[in-house]
Amino acid sequence: MFICNSSWSFHRMIPQRMKLLEFPAKCASLGIEAVELLEYHFESKEEKYLDSLKSACQKAGVKIACLAIGNDFTIVDDKERAKEIKNVIESLNIANYLGAPVMRVFCGTRSVTDAAVHRVIESYKEVVPIAKKLNIKLGMENHWGASVNPDNVVRIIEGVDSPYFGSCPDFGNWQPDDRYTAMAAVAPYAVHVHAKSHAFLPNGEEKDLDYRRLLDILRDAGYDGALSIEFEGKGNEITGVKKTVALLKKYL
Repeated sequence: MFICNSSWSFHRMIPQRMKLLEFPAKCASLGIEAVELLEYHFESKEEKYLDSLKSACQKAGVKIACLAIGNDFTIVDDKERAKEIKNVIESLNIANYLGAPVMRVFCGTRSVTDAAVHRVIESYKEVVPIAKKLNIKLGMENHWGASVNPDNVVRIIEGVDSPYFGSCPDFGNWQPDDRYTAMAAVAPYAVHVHAKSHAFLPNGEEKDLDYRRLLDILRDAGYDGALSIEFEGKGNEITGVKKTVALLKKYL
C-alpha cells in the first residue's frame, strides 16, 4: 500500500488560495508520492489544461493514482441517466489521457430501493466495456445513498461482475456502529481506498477511526493500492494531511 492525497483534502483552499496545478508540488513537499485529482477542481477539460496537470505531476515527482468524479446512477428517468452514463464515459477518456489507472465513481443518492440498485448495476454494465478497453478500474465509493449499506455495495459489484469494477471504501462514510464489519465486507473488492480523517488525539491517533484496525482489514484482504487521504476536519488542512500521513506511516 502507498500513501496518496486527494485534492478534496484541500477543498477549502482550492481554488481560492491554491490552484490545482500547485497541488502536486504541495503533496510532494509533504512526502506524498501520489495524488487523486477531483474533476470538480479542474479549471478546464481541454487538452492544454490536462497537459499542464500531467506536467505539474511529473515535475513534482508524483504519480496520478486516481481521477475522482461524481455521478448518480439511481436516477429513474432513462434520458437523464443516459446523460450520466455519457459523462462517466467521457471522464474515463480524461482519466486515460492523464494516465490514471483508477477512476473513483459513485452509486447515487436519488433512491435507495432495490430498483435503484438494479439501475446502478445496469448502468455500470454499459460503462465497464469502455473501462476494460482503456484498462482503467472503476472504484465505487460508499458515498451515502444506497452505498452506505455494504450489502448493496457487494450486490452492485457482483452484479456488474467485471474485474474493472470494484469498491473504493471510505474509512469515514460507514455507519459508526458498522464501520469495521462494513470495511471487511467490501475490502476484498477494493481498487482504491479513501483514508478519511477529521480530528486527532494528542497521541496522533484519529479521534473516531481505528487506523490500525482498518489497515489490518485491508492487508488481510490482500489490498496493495493507494491509501488516498481525505482530510475533512476543521483547522489547517495542510496540518491535517501531515497528521494523517504520520498515522498511515505508523501502521503501514
